[in-house]
Amino acid sequence: MIFQWVLNTTSNLVKLYLSRNLLKGSTSNHFSFAMNLLQYLDLSYNVFKGEDLKSLCTLHSLYMSENNMTEDLPSILCGLSCGCVRYSLQELSLTSNQIMGSLPDLSVFLSLKTLDLYSNQLSGKILEGIKLPSHLEYLSIGSNFLEGGVPKSFGSTCTLELLELFENKLSKDLTVIFSHLSGCSRYSLQYLYLSTNQISDTLPNTISMFPSLKELSLDNNKLNGTISKDLRFPTEHEALYLMSNSLKV
Repeated sequence: MIFQWVLNTTSNLVKLYLSRNLLKGSTSNHFSFAMNLLQYLDLSYNVFKGEDLKSLCTLHSLYMSENNMTEDLPSILCGLSCGCVRYSLQELSLTSNQIMGSLPDLSVFLSLKTLDLYSNQLSGKILEGIKLPSHLEYLSIGSNFLEGGVPKSFGSTCTLELLELFENKLSKDLTVIFSHLSGCSRYSLQYLYLSTNQISDTLPNTISMFPSLKELSLDNNKLNGTISKDLRFPTEHEALYLMSNSLKV
């Protein structure tokens, strides 16, 4: 097994890159316990299940994109959260797998700043009771099958800078979505991507309540009505995407 070979070489690794190989199977117990200095682990483009990584107590970044993972997301995250890695993990990328299930409560990952779940098979509504990690800055759950809207708890994440929900099945009014993001996250949010959903409503004047917002993507939705002449944009605003809607000026 590749991990045993690495361990026979050194146990003092801080960064380990094993992406784009033909490795498969599960990560072994001795790997988790012996790599007691590891901070960065990239296993992308292999066929791993990511088992027994919960005891990597110094791990900051874990990348497992394109591993053909088919487990439920709650099961995957539960496997990580029951060990000490939940205190250290800052970046988690599970993009372009076939992960199913719904989005669970994420607040157990106390140090998590980046969570990338782009291009999976997540489905169902994002429940109102879900909490995000208190230090989360980047959340990408685009290209899934999520329904409904954005829960109010997302608006209570005071460090959130980027929220990607494009290419889902969201159907709430845009006014409601903005309202649910109007907590302390409205001061930190810089990038909001909601394109290719089924979001209705017109473009509300409340867009001005996001003072740090630089980019807003709403193209390919079901927006309609007339854009108000009194509409005011945030002072930091740089780009607004509204293509493929039914809006009038």
